[in-house]
Amino acid sequence: MTVPFLISAFAPAPAARHLHLLASTPAADATLNRSPSEIRLIFSARVTVASLNLHEAGGRRAALGRVKLSVSPRVSIGQGPDSVVHNAGVVVAVVPQTLKPGRYELRWKAAGSDGHAVHNHFAFTVGRTAVPGR
Repeated sequence: MTVPFLISAFAPAPAARHLHLLASTPAADATLNRSPSEIRLIFSARVTVASLNLHEAGGRRAALGRVKLSVSPRVSIGQGPDSVVHNAGVVVAVVPQTLKPGRYELRWKAAGSDGHAVHNHFAFTVGRTAVPGR
């Protein structure tokens, strides 16, 4: 019978998955013992264009190397059955100079193959920060 085929042939296509950030190194709100050698972002799908800007606590921009995009066929972002991502988008920028101790904010923008752009930011700290009263 061809009715099911006709119904499925004209059914709307599923919506494209919008890109979203799954993991990062350094992680959001992480405190690192030393300066990272690179910034790595893992996205839910292939990234076609991305920009990364790193800022010191005072707002001054810290240097980053050229952004490189790739696709990883299999990435583990944790533990458990849902922790493996297939065809994840990977965005990497080298940190060419040692970052001074302090808090940094990474501002990122990325777009996937569906053309939908996403952006966000997160902070991390290099070295120990002083705790008031101690």
